[in-house]
Amino acid sequence: MLSFLKVFARGIICTVLLPLILAVWVLYGAYCLIAFMVMLVKSIIVFFAGGNAAGEMKEDIEAKRILLEAEQAKVEQAQVMNMMYQNMAVQQQMMQQQMMQQGIPQPAMPTPEPAPQPQPAQFDPFIPDEVPKQPLPGAEEEQPINNGEGGNDNGQSY
Repeated sequence: MLSFLKVFARGIICTVLLPLILAVWVLYGAYCLIAFMVMLVKSIIVFFAGGNAAGEMKEDIEAKRILLEAEQAKVEQAQVMNMMYQNMAVQQQMMQQQMMQQGIPQPAMPTPEPAPQPQPAQFDPFIPDEVPKQPLPGAEEEQPINNGEGGNDNGQSY
């Protein structure tokens, strides 16, 4: 009889606890489903806003800082170069004014004459065998050796 009571008690406990276990399991599933939907909507909004849904890692933050410093250095270098060019232009103007005040004539820059352009060879396009013949500059025309014997260049005939 004692074994029957043990089995009966275990059955009652399981019968009472099973709905509680199922209720906890259903509530946990509902919580997970709601959390999934909230995170989905949040990540979609962050994605279209141009952000990172997972957040920024420390490597990303460090890389952004390095890129920002490099960009600032580039801007500063451009500003320094611009100031140098402006200073050079001001110095040139001041020197020209001083030279004019002292009566020193300014040197005239010679203008180079344009190089002559070669003229194309004249030929009649209606005669198919006529090809323009124009020797290369500095090259002499080679005359073929014809001693009247015929044959190829090494003197053999066929």
